[in-house]
Amino acid sequence: MTTIIMQTTLAGLWGFIMSHQTVSALIAAWLGSNFVSALPSPNSSSSTFYQFFFSLTHGLAGSLPRLLPMLRLPSDPSRASTPFYASPVPPPAPTLVPPIPQETTKPPLN
Repeated sequence: MTTIIMQTTLAGLWGFIMSHQTVSALIAAWLGSNFVSALPSPNSSSSTFYQFFFSLTHGLAGSLPRLLPMLRLPSDPSRASTPFYASPVPPPAPTLVPPIPQETTKPPLN
């Protein structure tokens, strides 16, 4: 009986998450940010694993806000042609070449 209740609860929760993706993403980002911010700084008695974990989570938390705007969202039709960045790389600026002076010939006077 509890298995059926648990399955329907999880299915209902997953359905809610899928129908409210923006809200779910904001809540997940807020929870992740709070998790990383709540980690105490490692001290001299901290294990090597914790020092690595602390550096890794803070590095990822700092890189994600810069990475996410560059990702192409599949539901956004305006970015369909750009593979992995928000805007295409701008073309190089045109170089100005001075005109080559040409000799003019005058028609012969008759």
